[in-house]
Amino acid sequence: MKRKPIVWLAILLTCVLLTAVYVVGQQNSPSSTPDPIDSAIRLFNSNQLQQAEALLASVPTNSPEYGEAQCYYALCQFNLNDKKGFLKTVQSIAVQQAAMTPEMSEALAFDEIDSLYFYRRFDLLLTETQAYLNQNPNSPRAEAVSEYAMAGLFERGLKKMRESVILTSTNQSNSRLSEGTTNLNQFLSLVEAFQYTNYVYLTKRSLTKDVWTSGMALGGDTTLLNAIQGQGAATLEQFKLMQIALHKMLHPDQPDVNLRLMTNFVNQFPSSTNLMRVQFDIADISYPRGERLWQDANTYLAAGQPSAAATARALAHQYFLIERAAQLLVTTNQGLGLLSKDVLDLRDDLLSGYYLEGNYGAITNQTAAMLKEAKQGDVEWMLATIYNGMALMGQSETNMATATAGFDAVMAVGFTGQPDNDHKVLDAAGWRLNVAKMQGDWPKAFQIVKWVQNSQCCKNQQEAFMATHSYFAGSKIINGTLYQP
Repeated sequence: MKRKPIVWLAILLTCVLLTAVYVVGQQNSPSSTPDPIDSAIRLFNSNQLQQAEALLASVPTNSPEYGEAQCYYALCQFNLNDKKGFLKTVQSIAVQQAAMTPEMSEALAFDEIDSLYFYRRFDLLLTETQAYLNQNPNSPRAEAVSEYAMAGLFERGLKKMRESVILTSTNQSNSRLSEGTTNLNQFLSLVEAFQYTNYVYLTKRSLTKDVWTSGMALGGDTTLLNAIQGQGAATLEQFKLMQIALHKMLHPDQPDVNLRLMTNFVNQFPSSTNLMRVQFDIADISYPRGERLWQDANTYLAAGQPSAAATARALAHQYFLIERAAQLLVTTNQGLGLLSKDVLDLRDDLLSGYYLEGNYGAITNQTAAMLKEAKQGDVEWMLATIYNGMALMGQSETNMATATAGFDAVMAVGFTGQPDNDHKVLDAAGWRLNVAKMQGDWPKAFQIVKWVQNSQCCKNQQEAFMATHSYFAGSKIINGTLYQP
Protein backbone atom coordinates (compact mmCIF):
# COMPACT_ATOMS: atom_id res chain seq x y z
CA MET A 1 0.00 0.00 0.00
CA LYS A 2 1.24 3.45 -0.83
CA ARG A 3 2.04 5.49 2.27
CA LYS A 4 0.90 9.08 2.60
CA PRO A 5 3.44 11.84 3.21
CA ILE A 6 2.11 12.36 6.75
CA VAL A 7 2.96 8.79 7.65
CA TRP A 8 6.52 9.27 6.52
CA LEU A 9 6.74 12.47 8.55
CA ALA A 10 5.55 10.65 11.66
CA ILE A 11 8.16 7.94 11.23
CA LEU A 12 10.88 10.56 10.76
CA LEU A 13 9.87 12.47 13.92
CA THR A 14 9.91 9.25 15.94
CA CYS A 15 13.43 8.46 14.82
CA VAL A 16 14.56 11.99 15.72
CA LEU A 17 12.97 11.72 19.18
CA LEU A 18 14.57 8.34 19.90
CA THR A 19 17.92 9.71 18.82
CA ALA A 20 17.51 12.69 21.11
CA VAL A 21 16.51 10.47 24.03
CA TYR A 22 19.58 8.29 23.42
CA VAL A 23 21.88 11.30 23.33
CA VAL A 24 20.38 12.79 26.49
CA GLY A 25 20.53 9.41 28.16
CA GLN A 26 24.17 9.07 27.32
CA GLN A 27 24.83 12.52 28.77
CA ASN A 28 22.98 11.79 31.98
CA SER A 29 24.10 8.19 32.49
CA PRO A 30 27.37 7.35 34.39
CA SER A 31 30.49 7.76 32.25
CA SER A 32 31.63 4.71 30.40
CA THR A 33 35.28 5.89 30.67
CA PRO A 34 37.33 3.38 32.75
CA ASP A 35 38.32 4.54 36.23
CA PRO A 36 42.02 5.61 36.02
CA ILE A 37 42.91 4.03 39.38
CA ASP A 38 41.30 0.70 38.47
CA SER A 39 43.08 0.78 35.12
CA ALA A 40 46.38 1.67 36.81
CA ILE A 41 45.99 -1.23 39.26
CA ARG A 42 45.48 -3.63 36.38
CA LEU A 43 48.57 -2.24 34.67
CA PHE A 44 50.54 -2.44 37.93
CA ASN A 45 49.55 -6.06 38.48
CA SER A 46 50.63 -6.93 34.97
CA ASN A 47 54.01 -5.25 35.64
CA GLN A 48 53.35 -2.37 33.24
CA LEU A 49 54.67 0.05 35.83
CA GLN A 50 55.53 3.02 33.64
CA GLN A 51 52.10 3.01 32.00
CA ALA A 52 50.45 2.76 35.42
CA GLU A 53 52.59 5.60 36.75
CA ALA A 54 51.71 7.85 33.80
CA LEU A 55 47.98 7.13 34.21
CA LEU A 56 48.05 7.90 37.93
CA ALA A 57 50.01 11.09 37.32
CA SER A 58 47.16 12.30 35.12
CA VAL A 59 44.67 12.38 38.01
CA PRO A 60 44.11 16.10 38.74
CA THR A 61 44.98 17.48 42.17
CA ASN A 62 41.40 18.64 42.75
CA SER A 63 40.00 15.17 42.15
CA PRO A 64 38.48 13.40 45.19
CA GLU A 65 40.58 10.40 44.21
CA TYR A 66 43.88 12.31 44.07
CA GLY A 67 45.13 11.06 47.44
CA GLU A 68 44.38 7.44 46.55
CA ALA A 69 46.02 7.91 43.15
CA GLN A 70 49.16 9.26 44.83
CA CYS A 71 49.36 6.18 47.06
CA TYR A 72 49.44 3.91 44.02
CA TYR A 73 51.73 6.37 42.26
CA ALA A 74 54.21 5.99 45.14
CA LEU A 75 54.08 2.21 44.79
CA CYS A 76 54.91 2.54 41.11
CA GLN A 77 57.85 4.81 41.88
CA PHE A 78 59.25 2.38 44.42
CA ASN A 79 58.94 -0.60 42.10
CA LEU A 80 60.58 1.40 39.32
CA ASN A 81 63.48 1.94 41.75
CA ASP A 82 62.80 5.68 41.97
CA LYS A 83 63.32 5.71 45.73
CA LYS A 84 64.03 9.42 45.88
CA GLY A 85 60.77 10.21 44.09
CA PHE A 86 58.97 7.64 46.23
CA LEU A 87 60.08 9.31 49.47
CA LYS A 88 58.93 12.69 48.21
CA THR A 89 55.52 11.29 47.27
CA VAL A 90 54.93 9.11 50.33
CA GLN A 91 55.83 11.98 52.67
CA SER A 92 53.54 14.43 50.84
CA ILE A 93 50.40 15.85 52.45
CA ALA A 94 48.23 14.13 49.83
CA VAL A 95 49.42 10.68 50.86
CA GLN A 96 49.61 11.45 54.56
CA GLN A 97 45.97 12.55 54.57
CA ALA A 98 44.69 9.92 52.12
CA ALA A 99 42.17 7.32 53.25
CA MET A 100 43.81 3.96 52.58
CA THR A 101 43.37 0.33 53.46
CA PRO A 102 45.56 -1.22 56.20
CA GLU A 103 47.28 -3.25 53.49
CA MET A 104 48.17 -0.13 51.53
CA SER A 105 49.36 1.65 54.67
CA GLU A 106 51.63 -1.25 55.62
CA ALA A 107 53.03 -1.61 52.11
CA LEU A 108 53.92 2.07 51.89
CA ALA A 109 55.44 2.04 55.38
CA PHE A 110 57.64 -0.93 54.53
CA ASP A 111 58.80 0.60 51.25
CA GLU A 112 59.54 3.87 53.06
CA ILE A 113 61.75 2.01 55.55
CA ASP A 114 63.66 0.37 52.69
CA SER A 115 64.13 3.73 50.95
CA LEU A 116 65.30 5.47 54.12
CA TYR A 117 67.84 2.70 54.61
CA PHE A 118 68.99 3.07 51.01
CA TYR A 119 69.59 6.82 51.48
CA ARG A 120 71.16 6.29 54.93
CA ARG A 121 68.63 8.50 56.71
CA PHE A 122 69.02 6.56 59.90
CA ASP A 123 67.40 9.00 62.32
CA LEU A 124 64.04 8.78 60.55
CA LEU A 125 64.59 5.09 59.76
CA LEU A 126 64.71 4.21 63.46
CA THR A 127 61.53 6.19 64.12
CA GLU A 128 59.70 4.52 61.25
CA THR A 129 60.82 0.99 62.10
CA GLN A 130 59.61 1.40 65.67
CA ALA A 131 56.25 2.77 64.48
CA TYR A 132 55.88 -0.09 62.00
CA LEU A 133 56.58 -2.78 64.58
CA ASN A 134 54.15 -1.17 67.04
CA GLN A 135 51.38 -1.08 64.43
CA ASN A 136 52.12 -4.39 62.68
CA PRO A 137 53.64 -6.75 65.27
CA ASN A 138 52.32 -9.86 63.52
CA SER A 139 53.12 -8.83 59.97
CA PRO A 140 55.12 -11.24 57.79
CA ARG A 141 57.40 -8.27 57.16
CA ALA A 142 58.11 -7.70 60.87
CA GLU A 143 61.32 -9.75 60.86
CA ALA A 144 62.66 -7.79 57.90
CA VAL A 145 61.79 -4.51 59.61
CA SER A 146 63.61 -5.71 62.73
CA GLU A 147 66.73 -6.23 60.61
CA TYR A 148 66.41 -2.71 59.21
CA ALA A 149 66.21 -1.45 62.80
CA MET A 150 69.33 -3.41 63.79
CA ALA A 151 71.29 -2.19 60.78
CA GLY A 152 70.05 1.35 61.37
CA LEU A 153 71.27 1.34 64.97
CA PHE A 154 74.66 0.02 63.89
CA GLU A 155 75.09 2.52 61.05
CA ARG A 156 73.87 5.50 63.08
CA GLY A 157 76.10 4.52 65.98
CA LEU A 158 79.18 4.28 63.80
CA LYS A 159 78.28 7.55 62.06
CA LYS A 160 78.05 9.36 65.39
CA MET A 161 81.38 7.87 66.43
CA ARG A 162 82.99 9.26 63.26
CA GLU A 163 81.41 12.65 63.86
CA SER A 164 82.83 12.73 67.38
CA VAL A 165 86.32 12.56 65.83
CA ILE A 166 85.69 15.27 63.24
CA LEU A 167 83.98 17.89 65.40
CA THR A 168 86.25 20.46 67.01
CA SER A 169 83.81 21.45 69.75
CA THR A 170 84.43 19.31 72.83
CA ASN A 171 80.78 19.44 73.90
CA GLN A 172 79.53 18.43 70.45
CA SER A 173 82.15 15.71 70.15
CA ASN A 174 81.22 14.23 73.53
CA SER A 175 77.54 14.37 72.63
CA ARG A 176 78.11 12.46 69.38
CA LEU A 177 80.28 9.93 71.18
CA SER A 178 77.53 9.35 73.74
CA GLU A 179 74.92 8.89 71.00
CA GLY A 180 77.16 6.50 69.10
CA THR A 181 77.91 4.45 72.17
CA THR A 182 74.21 4.19 73.00
CA ASN A 183 73.24 3.09 69.48
CA LEU A 184 75.96 0.46 69.24
CA ASN A 185 75.03 -0.98 72.63
CA GLN A 186 71.38 -1.06 71.52
CA PHE A 187 72.45 -2.90 68.37
CA LEU A 188 74.41 -5.49 70.35
CA SER A 189 71.43 -5.94 72.67
CA LEU A 190 69.17 -6.73 69.70
CA VAL A 191 71.75 -9.14 68.32
CA GLU A 192 71.61 -11.16 71.54
CA ALA A 193 67.88 -11.69 71.01
CA PHE A 194 68.25 -12.33 67.27
CA GLN A 195 67.50 -15.93 66.34
CA TYR A 196 69.78 -16.11 63.29
CA THR A 197 73.55 -16.06 62.86
CA ASN A 198 73.37 -13.63 59.94
CA TYR A 199 70.97 -11.17 58.35
CA VAL A 200 68.24 -12.99 56.44
CA TYR A 201 66.73 -10.09 54.49
CA LEU A 202 69.69 -7.69 54.28
CA THR A 203 71.81 -10.25 52.47
CA LYS A 204 74.57 -7.82 51.48
CA ARG A 205 75.44 -7.24 55.12
CA SER A 206 77.47 -9.42 57.47
CA LEU A 207 76.16 -9.64 61.02
CA THR A 208 79.50 -10.96 62.23
CA LYS A 209 81.39 -7.96 60.83
CA ASP A 210 78.85 -5.54 62.30
CA VAL A 211 79.22 -7.20 65.70
CA TRP A 212 83.02 -7.09 65.46
CA THR A 213 82.99 -3.44 64.43
CA SER A 214 80.62 -2.49 67.25
CA GLY A 215 82.69 -4.34 69.82
CA MET A 216 85.94 -2.77 68.64
CA ALA A 217 84.39 0.71 68.52
CA LEU A 218 83.29 0.22 72.12
CA GLY A 219 86.80 -0.85 73.14
CA GLY A 220 86.28 -4.59 73.29
CA ASP A 221 89.09 -5.64 70.95
CA THR A 222 90.68 -8.07 73.38
CA THR A 223 87.41 -9.79 74.26
CA LEU A 224 86.56 -10.26 70.59
CA LEU A 225 90.04 -11.46 69.77
CA ASN A 226 89.84 -14.10 72.47
CA ALA A 227 86.43 -15.18 71.17
CA ILE A 228 87.68 -15.87 67.65
CA GLN A 229 90.84 -17.72 68.63
CA GLY A 230 90.79 -21.14 67.05
CA GLN A 231 88.53 -20.10 64.15
CA GLY A 232 91.37 -20.18 61.63
CA ALA A 233 93.87 -17.82 60.05
CA ALA A 234 91.38 -16.45 57.51
CA THR A 235 88.99 -15.31 60.25
CA LEU A 236 91.82 -13.75 62.24
CA GLU A 237 93.07 -11.94 59.14
CA GLN A 238 89.64 -10.43 58.47
CA PHE A 239 89.39 -9.35 62.08
CA LYS A 240 92.80 -7.68 61.99
CA LEU A 241 91.96 -5.85 58.76
CA MET A 242 88.77 -4.50 60.26
CA GLN A 243 90.66 -3.50 63.40
CA ILE A 244 93.16 -1.52 61.32
CA ALA A 245 90.48 0.27 59.29
CA LEU A 246 88.33 1.11 62.31
CA HIS A 247 91.16 2.32 64.52
CA LYS A 248 92.49 4.51 61.73
CA MET A 249 89.03 6.01 61.23
CA LEU A 250 88.18 6.58 64.89
CA HIS A 251 91.67 7.43 66.12
CA PRO A 252 93.48 9.43 63.44
CA ASP A 253 95.26 11.26 66.26
CA GLN A 254 97.12 8.05 67.17
CA PRO A 255 99.34 7.49 64.11
CA ASP A 256 101.88 5.41 66.00
CA VAL A 257 99.22 3.00 67.26
CA ASN A 258 97.80 2.74 63.75
CA LEU A 259 101.26 2.07 62.32
CA ARG A 260 101.89 -0.62 64.91
CA LEU A 261 98.63 -2.39 64.02
CA MET A 262 99.52 -2.25 60.34
CA THR A 263 103.11 -3.39 60.82
CA ASN A 264 101.94 -6.30 62.94
CA PHE A 265 99.54 -7.31 60.18
CA VAL A 266 102.29 -7.23 57.55
CA ASN A 267 104.50 -9.42 59.73
CA GLN A 268 101.68 -11.83 60.66
CA PHE A 269 100.12 -12.17 57.19
CA PRO A 270 102.92 -11.69 54.61
CA SER A 271 100.95 -13.57 51.94
CA SER A 272 97.67 -11.73 52.43
CA THR A 273 95.90 -10.54 49.29
CA ASN A 274 95.26 -7.32 51.21
CA LEU A 275 98.93 -6.73 51.95
CA MET A 276 99.32 -3.98 49.36
CA ARG A 277 96.38 -2.09 50.81
CA VAL A 278 97.98 -2.17 54.25
CA GLN A 279 101.34 -1.06 52.79
CA PHE A 280 99.56 1.88 51.19
CA ASP A 281 98.06 2.85 54.54
CA ILE A 282 101.48 2.58 56.20
CA ALA A 283 102.96 4.96 53.65
CA ASP A 284 99.93 7.24 53.81
CA ILE A 285 100.31 7.67 57.58
CA SER A 286 104.11 7.77 57.77
CA TYR A 287 104.76 10.73 55.51
CA PRO A 288 102.40 13.22 57.26
CA ARG A 289 103.88 12.12 60.59
CA GLY A 290 107.39 12.82 59.33
CA GLU A 291 106.35 16.11 57.74
CA ARG A 292 104.81 17.30 61.01
CA LEU A 293 107.97 16.46 62.91
CA TRP A 294 110.04 18.32 60.32
CA GLN A 295 107.85 21.38 60.82
CA ASP A 296 108.33 21.02 64.57
CA ALA A 297 112.07 20.98 63.99
CA ASN A 298 111.86 24.28 62.12
CA THR A 299 109.89 25.74 65.01
CA TYR A 300 112.56 24.58 67.46
CA LEU A 301 115.28 26.16 65.33
CA ALA A 302 113.41 29.46 65.21
CA ALA A 303 113.13 29.32 69.00
CA GLY A 304 116.85 28.72 69.40
CA GLN A 305 116.59 25.04 70.36
CA PRO A 306 118.94 23.24 67.94
CA SER A 307 119.12 20.07 70.02
CA ALA A 308 115.35 19.62 70.03
CA ALA A 309 115.32 20.37 66.31
CA ALA A 310 117.92 17.69 65.61
CA THR A 311 115.94 15.13 67.61
CA ALA A 312 112.73 15.97 65.72
CA ARG A 313 114.48 15.72 62.35
CA ALA A 314 116.03 12.39 63.20
CA LEU A 315 112.62 11.02 64.15
CA ALA A 316 111.09 12.52 61.00
CA HIS A 317 113.72 10.74 58.94
CA GLN A 318 112.62 7.39 60.40
CA TYR A 319 109.04 8.01 59.27
CA PHE A 320 110.28 9.03 55.82
CA LEU A 321 112.19 5.75 55.60
CA ILE A 322 109.04 3.81 56.50
CA GLU A 323 107.11 5.67 53.79
CA ARG A 324 109.80 5.05 51.19
CA ALA A 325 109.91 1.32 51.84
CA ALA A 326 106.12 0.92 51.86
CA GLN A 327 105.37 2.93 48.73
CA LEU A 328 107.74 0.76 46.69
CA LEU A 329 105.32 -2.14 47.20
CA VAL A 330 102.20 -0.28 46.07
CA THR A 331 100.83 -0.33 42.54
CA THR A 332 97.44 0.37 41.04
CA ASN A 333 94.91 -2.24 42.15
CA GLN A 334 91.23 -1.44 41.71
CA GLY A 335 90.21 -4.52 43.65
CA LEU A 336 91.89 -3.03 46.72
CA GLY A 337 90.64 0.47 45.96
CA LEU A 338 94.08 1.71 44.88
CA LEU A 339 93.80 4.00 41.88
CA SER A 340 96.59 5.53 39.84
CA LYS A 341 95.96 8.81 41.65
CA ASP A 342 96.63 7.10 45.00
CA VAL A 343 99.92 5.70 43.77
CA LEU A 344 100.93 9.10 42.39
CA ASP A 345 100.07 10.76 45.70
CA LEU A 346 102.53 8.42 47.43
CA ARG A 347 105.15 9.36 44.85
CA ASP A 348 104.45 13.01 45.62
CA ASP A 349 105.00 12.31 49.34
CA LEU A 350 108.23 10.47 48.54
CA LEU A 351 109.65 13.39 46.57
CA SER A 352 108.46 15.89 49.16
CA GLY A 353 110.27 14.01 51.92
CA TYR A 354 113.48 14.04 49.91
CA TYR A 355 113.07 17.77 49.30
CA LEU A 356 112.56 18.55 52.98
CA GLU A 357 115.78 16.70 53.79
CA GLY A 358 117.63 18.42 50.95
CA ASN A 359 118.33 15.14 49.16
CA TYR A 360 118.25 16.66 45.69
CA GLY A 361 120.19 13.84 44.11
CA ALA A 362 117.50 11.33 45.12
CA ILE A 363 114.86 13.62 43.61
CA THR A 364 116.78 13.86 40.33
CA ASN A 365 117.06 10.08 40.12
CA GLN A 366 113.39 9.53 40.90
CA THR A 367 112.11 12.17 38.49
CA ALA A 368 114.38 10.93 35.70
CA ALA A 369 112.79 7.49 35.99
CA MET A 370 109.30 8.98 36.12
CA LEU A 371 109.85 11.17 33.05
CA LYS A 372 110.90 8.13 31.02
CA GLU A 373 107.56 6.47 31.73
CA ALA A 374 105.22 9.49 31.77
CA LYS A 375 103.52 11.10 28.82
CA GLN A 376 104.20 14.81 28.40
CA GLY A 377 101.30 16.83 29.69
CA ASP A 378 99.86 14.20 32.03
CA VAL A 379 99.81 14.62 35.81
CA GLU A 380 102.75 12.30 36.47
CA TRP A 381 104.87 14.19 33.95
CA MET A 382 103.94 17.51 35.57
CA LEU A 383 104.77 16.19 39.05
CA ALA A 384 108.18 14.93 37.95
CA THR A 385 108.97 18.12 36.00
CA ILE A 386 108.13 20.35 38.95
CA TYR A 387 110.20 18.37 41.46
CA ASN A 388 113.06 18.16 38.99
CA GLY A 389 113.02 21.94 38.76
CA MET A 390 112.89 22.26 42.55
CA ALA A 391 115.90 19.95 42.88
CA LEU A 392 117.85 21.85 40.23
CA MET A 393 117.23 25.13 42.04
CA GLY A 394 118.30 23.56 45.32
CA GLN A 395 121.53 22.23 43.86
CA SER A 396 122.78 25.39 42.21
CA GLU A 397 121.63 28.81 41.04
CA THR A 398 123.27 28.03 37.71
CA ASN A 399 120.43 25.59 37.10
CA MET A 400 117.83 28.34 37.32
CA ALA A 401 117.24 28.61 33.58
CA THR A 402 116.65 24.87 33.20
CA ALA A 403 114.32 24.82 36.20
CA THR A 404 112.41 27.82 34.84
CA ALA A 405 111.94 26.13 31.48
CA GLY A 406 110.38 23.15 33.27
CA PHE A 407 107.97 25.32 35.25
CA ASP A 408 106.99 27.17 32.07
CA ALA A 409 106.36 23.85 30.29
CA VAL A 410 103.98 22.73 33.02
CA MET A 411 102.17 26.07 32.98
CA ALA A 412 101.81 25.71 29.22
CA VAL A 413 99.63 22.65 29.78
CA GLY A 414 97.02 25.09 31.02
CA PHE A 415 93.99 24.74 33.27
CA THR A 416 91.37 22.13 32.46
CA GLY A 417 89.05 22.41 35.46
CA GLN A 418 90.27 19.00 36.66
CA PRO A 419 91.58 19.32 40.25
CA ASP A 420 94.67 17.12 39.81
CA ASN A 421 95.73 18.88 36.62
CA ASP A 422 95.04 22.40 37.89
CA HIS A 423 96.80 21.73 41.18
CA LYS A 424 100.02 20.87 39.38
CA VAL A 425 99.75 23.86 37.04
CA LEU A 426 99.33 26.12 40.07
CA ASP A 427 102.32 24.48 41.77
CA ALA A 428 104.40 25.28 38.71
CA ALA A 429 103.03 28.84 38.67
CA GLY A 430 104.01 29.26 42.32
CA TRP A 431 107.58 28.12 41.67
CA ARG A 432 107.84 30.24 38.52
CA LEU A 433 106.64 33.19 40.57
CA ASN A 434 109.36 32.52 43.16
CA VAL A 435 111.98 32.54 40.41
CA ALA A 436 110.67 35.87 39.12
CA LYS A 437 110.80 37.39 42.60
CA MET A 438 114.31 36.07 43.22
CA GLN A 439 115.43 37.68 39.97
CA GLY A 440 113.56 40.92 40.70
CA ASP A 441 111.44 40.39 37.60
CA TRP A 442 108.30 42.03 39.00
CA PRO A 443 106.49 42.35 35.66
CA LYS A 444 106.76 38.57 35.21
CA ALA A 445 105.61 37.92 38.77
CA PHE A 446 102.66 40.25 38.31
CA GLN A 447 101.82 38.62 34.96
CA ILE A 448 101.71 35.14 36.55
CA VAL A 449 99.40 36.25 39.35
CA LYS A 450 97.04 37.95 36.91
CA TRP A 451 97.12 34.88 34.67
CA VAL A 452 95.95 32.72 37.55
CA GLN A 453 93.42 35.31 38.71
CA ASN A 454 91.79 35.46 35.27
CA SER A 455 91.95 31.73 34.59
CA GLN A 456 89.21 29.11 34.67
CA CYS A 457 91.00 26.81 37.10
CA CYS A 458 89.29 25.12 40.04
CA LYS A 459 87.86 27.90 42.17
CA ASN A 460 89.02 26.73 45.59
CA GLN A 461 92.57 26.21 44.32
CA GLN A 462 92.52 29.58 42.62
CA GLU A 463 91.38 31.27 45.82
CA ALA A 464 94.14 29.55 47.82
CA PHE A 465 96.79 30.68 45.33
CA MET A 466 95.54 34.27 45.37
CA ALA A 467 95.44 34.30 49.17
CA THR A 468 99.06 33.13 49.27
CA HIS A 469 100.11 35.82 46.83
CA SER A 470 97.82 38.60 48.06
CA TYR A 471 100.86 40.91 47.95
CA PHE A 472 100.06 41.40 44.27
CA ALA A 473 96.31 41.98 44.63
CA GLY A 474 95.39 45.26 43.03
CA SER A 475 99.04 46.05 42.25
CA LYS A 476 100.22 47.67 39.05
CA ILE A 477 103.47 47.53 37.10
CA ILE A 478 104.72 50.87 35.74
CA ASN A 479 108.03 50.89 33.87
CA GLY A 480 109.06 47.64 35.51
CA THR A 481 108.31 48.87 39.03
CA LEU A 482 105.65 47.26 41.26
CA TYR A 483 103.19 49.74 42.77
CA GLN A 484 100.71 48.62 45.40
CA PRO A 485 97.44 50.40 46.21
